[in-house]
Amino acid sequence: MQLQQFSSETSFYRDTLAMLKEHKPDVISICTPPETHYELLRYILVHTDTKLVFCEKPVVANVSEAKAISALYAPFANTRYVVPNLTRRWNKGMKGIHDHIQKKTYGTLYRVHARYTRGILNTGSHLFDLLNWFAGNINQVMVFEQVETTADRDGDLSYSFHFKTEKDLSGYAEAFNDAFYYMFEIDLYFENGKIEISESGNKVQYLRQSPHRLFSGFNGLTVDKVEDHLLEDANLQHAVNHLADLLDGNAAPVCTLVDGLYPIYVSQAIERSYHSRCWEPVVYNKQESGL
Repeated sequence: MQLQQFSSETSFYRDTLAMLKEHKPDVISICTPPETHYELLRYILVHTDTKLVFCEKPVVANVSEAKAISALYAPFANTRYVVPNLTRRWNKGMKGIHDHIQKKTYGTLYRVHARYTRGILNTGSHLFDLLNWFAGNINQVMVFEQVETTADRDGDLSYSFHFKTEKDLSGYAEAFNDAFYYMFEIDLYFENGKIEISESGNKVQYLRQSPHRLFSGFNGLTVDKVEDHLLEDANLQHAVNHLADLLDGNAAPVCTLVDGLYPIYVSQAIERSYHSRCWEPVVYNKQESGL
């Protein structure tokens, strides 16, 4: 009955590929389980003229699929869009942080501490994307422990690890067991201040360097401003508006297939490091991908 409010003629299908043979949508949203994404993307790119695919993360299930979908998409990279649903890219609070980093409001970003739960594929997609956006591509990782979470039963494992980025920035990501509490937090350390992201991005606190209140001759941190209730801002609505702008030719994509695939390669390096107990490189050559 609710569908009839939008269209009096609604068709239902049990087979996605059969549906795509009969209809020619401009936009397709993929929000099925990750193991189905590759085949759906492959079919859409090869057998349809769909202009834009909005895909839930992780975009594909593994590096082999990431390489294959990169090769398939390369001929269409300038004419069609695959936009991953990296929701924090549309959050005004996260965009504000990115802008402050670019303007060097607190000087140069030099270190990052992150705390997360529930897997390097699911939560990791958001974590690695934000780290990439804020601090540059992660190019090396070293794992020092695996941490149990409820995502283990889905094969999405969690690790605590050190990392280095292409901008010579070092960082540390610590995994926590979500049986105690869910966590997604990032602390960004600058020469002249600090930005704290908490409550999964719902709250951001900006701190500025100032004379220490207790110890003469040293600097401390004073709260500059606090932004709260940021998740009340409808990320998905911003995403939909952005997709419409893309189709109308009024915007460049906020995130691309490259951004969606990059976390898969970071996850692979983390897995290798867990087994080798050594620093491992993140092997993702954008030139080889053709994107």
